[in-house]
Amino acid sequence: ISALGAQRGVGLPIVLATIALVVGFAGLGRSEFVPTATFGILTAAALLAGTVVNLVMLPVLVSGAARTRRCQVCGETESRHECSPCR
Repeated sequence: ISALGAQRGVGLPIVLATIALVVGFAGLGRSEFVPTATFGILTAAALLAGTVVNLVMLPVLVSGAARTRRCQVCGETESRHECSPCR
């Protein structure tokens, strides 16, 4: 749940920053010098892919890791701490 709250708070700034960077690097794609144009297009594509992964996959992975966390003493999941050292 906290992962979703964090995503709501930072999602828009991440998207806006990515749009600005993608527009800037995509502008390099108009260069007549092929290596510069290729660099601009590939960098813009990588920024878009990275943003999608950060906004979609990262919260899923973080929430999944939180559910599978186990106590080092009793071995139970976080939701069922019954051993006395964990209380």
